Amino acid sequence: MAKEARRGAVLAAESSLSACRGADLILGGMGGVYIGLSLAEKFDLPFVQAYLVPFTPTRDFPSMVVPPLPAFLGKSLNRATHHAARQMIWQGFRSADRLARTQVLGLPPGPVWGPYRSTHLRGMPTLYGFSPSVIPRPSDWGEEIHITGYWFLENDEDWKPPSRLLQFLEVGPPPVYIGFGSMSNRNPEETAELILAALEQTDQEEEKVSQPSTS
Repeated sequence: MAKEARRGAVLAAESSLSACRGADLILGGMGGVYIGLSLAEKFDLPFVQAYLVPFTPTRDFPSMVVPPLPAFLGKSLNRATHHAARQMIWQGFRSADRLARTQVLGLPPGPVWGPYRSTHLRGMPTLYGFSPSVIPRPSDWGEEIHITGYWFLENDEDWKPPSRLLQFLEVGPPPVYIGFGSMSNRNPEETAELILAALEQTDQEEEKVSQPSTS
């Protein structure tokens, strides 16, 4: 991660530098929180955190990147896992953040342990784009943290699907998509069997579909 982050750090900072001129605030989350905070420092702007998964430490459940903890531990280590996850992500981006700050933004390197105590975060809201019915609001989150529900882009009424996509959809029954995002899996064989069983129970037959010609 650190190598890939360094590769694009300067380019990202340069494009962001011009994009943020004249802005009233900067909004970002996860990997973007670091360059966002650097830009907020450069232009003395407020920064709003926005995430699709829980990133604020809580005792109610462990971090998304940590395997399930043993039941006998209860909630005792949950908050610590969030701080550990923050450090894992920050340390992967820290060298890239240093390049962007020193070579493009004219700023000193960021804190060794991350910018999570930045003055540009104080008193600012944190937004979460998921449903509280899926992830209930943690009992120890402050009033500045808002679970807003899912975020959707506005529909483009003039959008038309590419011809190759239409051809693909027309040559067979509606496709079924199964995706996993960034999730890893310790037992892929078991997961594959579960998926195949679900397809069988929903009468989804395995069928080979010819691909449209690229000529």
